[in-house]
Amino acid sequence: MRSPAAALTGASAPAAPGLSVAHRVELISFRQKTSLLAESFRTTLTSILFSQRNGAYPRVLVLTSASPKEGKTTVVSNLAITVAEIRRRVLVIDADMRRPRLHKVFSVDNDHGLSNLLMEPEPLDAAALEGGCVPTQVPNLFLLPSGTSRTHASSLVHTERLAEIVVLAREHFDMVIIDTPPMVNIADARVLARHSDALILVVRSGQTTRDAARWAQARFAEDGTAVLGTILNFWNPKTPGYAYYKHYYAGYYHYYGDGSGKGGGNSVGPQDGEEPVAVERAAGASRWVADVDVHPDEGSRRRPRYARSEA
Repeated sequence: MRSPAAALTGASAPAAPGLSVAHRVELISFRQKTSLLAESFRTTLTSILFSQRNGAYPRVLVLTSASPKEGKTTVVSNLAITVAEIRRRVLVIDADMRRPRLHKVFSVDNDHGLSNLLMEPEPLDAAALEGGCVPTQVPNLFLLPSGTSRTHASSLVHTERLAEIVVLAREHFDMVIIDTPPMVNIADARVLARHSDALILVVRSGQTTRDAARWAQARFAEDGTAVLGTILNFWNPKTPGYAYYKHYYAGYYHYYGDGSGKGGGNSVGPQDGEEPVAVERAAGASRWVADVDVHPDEGSRRRPRYARSEA
């Protein structure tokens, strides 16, 4: 099977959660654990964990995008939540030091973080790293925010101290997920990827051009960095072929209900003027395609509709 994301970049994709424009969904995997959107991130994590043939899994992940506003920070936060759910200690590093957002997502202070650790003259040790890592409201999930410095961010990531931070983080956490700036005119993601086990490219349907995605992948190829996969955001369910899937989707909710425990007959669709949010699971652990409706006022009303995809 080839997903839209794979067709766009030529890379395989662990999975592709669709994300609502109308919502703040950065913590949906924590706040709405039973939503299908949350489940799509669990499927994504499963594909990542099963990506290595020898049974190992990538311990340090870097996520980036070709351009701004493609949803990578939302993917980072929700992937981290799914790791924490399986009782793994996970550290999220906000390496987007120009436009940091993760401290706002997790509602923590940003008065000390990555940029401060990179600039401090004292030798780096585990105590210094732990001093910069903040526990979040999600059990087992810690955040190393971007810190206070906004100047010379690109030069900071070229220092040997960055490698020391990643090594220490790898030793003290089960998984490290790094959010980076978009690649346009900024080299940070390429530098950070050299310290990672795997890189994932986030692309946005209807916005990321093929040229931009292929350009990003070509830069990583030049660096010798393999792209583990792509995650496609904001996939429009009105794209060609959606009607084909709708024919097969209808029965799922009749069987599973709406998650309230009442069984079939509780299926609900989008209200007038609301757009369903699509979730496509790409090649890897899943060969299924699903979509989910997200409603601003009532949380996630789930109408999963599954269809077997063609190999």
